Amino acid sequence: PSRRGGVCRTRRKVETPVFRRPRRFTTAASRGGETAKESPVPRTYYRKLVRDRIPEIVAAGGLRCRTRTLSPTAYARALREKVLEEARELVEARGRDAVLNELADLRELLDSFRRLLGVGPDAFERIVRRKRLARGGFRKRLLLDYTEKPR
Repeated sequence: PSRRGGVCRTRRKVETPVFRRPRRFTTAASRGGETAKESPVPRTYYRKLVRDRIPEIVAAGGLRCRTRTLSPTAYARALREKVLEEARELVEARGRDAVLNELADLRELLDSFRRLLGVGPDAFERIVRRKRLARGGFRKRLLLDYTEKPR
């Protein structure tokens, strides 16, 4: 993030991989400098939305982490990115349990987004039912191959 006029602006990223290699730190000595400073501990950067208990799970594993609380706008953006990440993981999931775990992740994200928008579960279910009545569900397992204009 950069600071301009006291306001923190976050740069948009194009595509952030789920896992990044730790950054390589160099010291003055390794660059041929005169003084040797101890290099910082290598870090793995994620820069993604995580579940609420992840920091304590990381700490229990003997690691330190830094988190920050997102603004509502940044949170909405992060939720959208996380939905895409979890949808990709669902596509790649193999086995019933793996698929169910990815579906649970997606549901948690959808519930979080619904709450951010200020919509209760009953109101959201009414929206889902209304859409199902108007356009149908996916129970018939229909795949649309093509459409064409009649002659």
